[in-house]
Amino acid sequence: MEIEDSNSDYMYDIVDTICKKFGPRYSCSQAEKDANLWIKDELGKFSDETFMDEFETRPAMYPQGFIKFAGIFGGISPIFMIFQFPLPILSAIFVFLGLWVLYSEMMLMKGWIGPFFKKKTSSNVFGIIKPTGEVKFRIVFEGHTDSAKEMNIASYPPKLS
Repeated sequence: MEIEDSNSDYMYDIVDTICKKFGPRYSCSQAEKDANLWIKDELGKFSDETFMDEFETRPAMYPQGFIKFAGIFGGISPIFMIFQFPLPILSAIFVFLGLWVLYSEMMLMKGWIGPFFKKKTSSNVFGIIKPTGEVKFRIVFEGHTDSAKEMNIASYPPKLS
């Protein structure tokens, strides 16, 4: 599918402006909110209606939170291995708990460790273009304004020229 250069340049400029103007936009941060307000103004140029939807979330819970919980359980487990039976059974229980936290929070999205993390307010921005004729289908474009915290394990060194 061919994309007109003007459209691809426009989208590149949008992303480039957001990254340079607002920098890292962690979930629930002021930078994320400022970026959403800027996007709302940009959407207002070609949308019939724009609005910002605010919601509560726990930004520190995913993924850092449940990884820390699993690490704590896994880190405690070796302590009990040096004792006599039945205390080493606690080692196995803590390892199991750590693995259960990883599985239930990452795969099942249970959120049972949520009470250990502060709730904060985040937002999404929507623009609506109202149809002039019969509605045959709806298109929803979605994206995240917030940027993820960099995890050094996933970083690559810069290429040398």
